[in-house]
Amino acid sequence: MNYRMITIILLLVLPFHVFADTTAVIQLTPKQGTHQFPFFDTPTPVWAYNDTVPGPTIRGRQGTTIEIDLFNQLEEPTSVHWHGLRIDNAMDGVPGVTQDPIAPGAHFIYRLRLDDAGTFWYHPHLNAGEQIERGLKGVLIVDESEKLPWSRDMVWLLDDWRLQKDGRIYPHFNTRPDLMHDGRWGNVTTVNGKYKSEFRVSPGERIRLRLVNGANARIFSPRIDGLAARVIAVDGRPVSTFFQFKTFTLSPGNRIDLDITIPADAAGKTFQMVDTFTRKPFTIADIRVSSEKGVHTPVFDPPTALEFIPAEVFAPVAVSKTWDLNAVR
Repeated sequence: MNYRMITIILLLVLPFHVFADTTAVIQLTPKQGTHQFPFFDTPTPVWAYNDTVPGPTIRGRQGTTIEIDLFNQLEEPTSVHWHGLRIDNAMDGVPGVTQDPIAPGAHFIYRLRLDDAGTFWYHPHLNAGEQIERGLKGVLIVDESEKLPWSRDMVWLLDDWRLQKDGRIYPHFNTRPDLMHDGRWGNVTTVNGKYKSEFRVSPGERIRLRLVNGANARIFSPRIDGLAARVIAVDGRPVSTFFQFKTFTLSPGNRIDLDITIPADAAGKTFQMVDTFTRKPFTIADIRVSSEKGVHTPVFDPPTALEFIPAEVFAPVAVSKTWDLNAVR
């Protein structure tokens, strides 16, 4: 059997995703658009990737390479930073440091080798305080090289918006009062661009829920009342030991992955994810369980990160001064 014959056989029997050099090309176009909030008769002017708020969720398999063709249709320069992703420095999207700004009407090809599985997100790194706030953000998921049998893989991009009575976004960004206090907080919170979101599930489903804080400054401390969940990843990386999700503080840019099993006897029930950071807790989203017959619950172990340095190794280190940083005035 010659070498060419062996190569043909390998191409036929090996799974496609093992070939790391396989490249997928994705078009990403930031431009002006509109988004409909439920309290206004007319749509709100926004800036959006591919006409959606948030932008499309980009997915790739660990060990592969993807290409994103950024076509800037804004009236000002922009760039894209791949938040948390370990990639070549030239692809990191910081104008003046790793690349030139992408001018209006210009293209830039981001080539991302996906070495690490996890939950990441993307957003501009030029005039970010305004461009992000106007709607330019999205989630990037790197799936494990071996697919895990979740019943469902859900992504919740948490955000807030500062909207005026006329339905427009408040046009003054990075104001002195914002900079002196907690940054720019909005008056409307959304999940995946929707106000008061509802998600319907079935009894028995085992769900991977990826939470991303995409707000400019708002801090979320979510909890789920009445529904057990455990944290399996923080900021895109698996934890070394799973722990129960009671509440978790998410600063802007932070991510956590939750492992949630909907109880088999939960048909017809509603569970709420509540934010507890502000003085007055509010509902982030509802999880409504259908009254239909339940589904089989898959049984498996998510990956863990054994290579992390345990926190205990720092215990003997003497602490000379402690700063307690928080967002309370």
